[in-house]
Amino acid sequence: VPDAHDDAVAAAREALAVASASGGGETEAALIARQTLGVVLGKAGRFDDAEAELRRVFEATWHAQGAIRESWRICLFASSYAGALADLGRHDEALALADAAIARAREGVAPDHPVHRRLAENALTIATKPVALKMRPDDPVYCFHPEVL
Repeated sequence: VPDAHDDAVAAAREALAVASASGGGETEAALIARQTLGVVLGKAGRFDDAEAELRRVFEATWHAQGAIRESWRICLFASSYAGALADLGRHDEALALADAAIARAREGVAPDHPVHRRLAENALTIATKPVALKMRPDDPVYCFHPEVL
């Protein structure tokens, strides 16, 4: 039975096709459209597909000076990819990447930019996912454990 997620995935795929057709798959428009597709796939519960799309965006932007020049956007892409890793149960990688995105934003984004709050919210969401909560008291994010709160 089709649902709203199916329509959203179809629309995101169409947007990616249009953006890619008008300049290739590594343009700013195509990377933003691919990011949107990855997020929508995650919302639809298609975590493997979401991770693949978001990884592609991450790999095209994190270490390269490509079509995306805004540091805040690159950090947000990395944070979204971290969320996809967490959805797949890869919490250590996810937390490390979320922390790296926050650190990069501190270095290259104005302190009053709204991305800082978004990155912190994403990191907190990752840190409080159910599997991530099975931690020892000496873990750095143990303070998020429900028994401690």
